[in-house]
Amino acid sequence: TELITVHSGMCYLAYGDALTREAAKKFSPGAFLALPAGTKMRAFTGEDGCVVEEHGQGPLTTQYLDGQGN
Repeated sequence: TELITVHSGMCYLAYGDALTREAAKKFSPGAFLALPAGTKMRAFTGEDGCVVEEHGQGPLTTQYLDGQGN
């Protein structure tokens, strides 16, 4: 399970099978999410960026949608 806390700024997350900006939900400072292992996720920020804390028990792998980290 990946645990995410938003500390500042706005964070937008789309998860599940709908990984579009339109499907993303907005999370403001203080928001906490617990995503089960293997959850597909796409994250992006507002114009001012955001600070998040992510933690959980590993191992953790990241697979980028375009294969290049973008």
